[in-house]
Amino acid sequence: MKLNGIMRKLELDRTEFIRKLGVRPETFKKWESGSSRPSPLAMRAIELLLEQKERVVYTFPGNPKAPAIIAGLDKLLGKRKAVE
Repeated sequence: MKLNGIMRKLELDRTEFIRKLGVRPETFKKWESGSSRPSPLAMRAIELLLEQKERVVYTFPGNPKAPAIIAGLDKLLGKRKAVE
């Protein structure tokens, strides 16, 4: 999967994606242009972000814990929006 596809799947813009990976913007540009590839450590960080995003929370009507579970996942993924 290309970087743009990964960012879209993670619902992150370029700045957020770079920040979460902890890389310099110049490094990211090299990855985008194909002049460089992510290191094994960076690839693992990307894999972990995707794994976190792909976790599915099954909620059932009337489950009082559902909002707390979703809020916890949003916090883990770095989202700051409130869950109702």
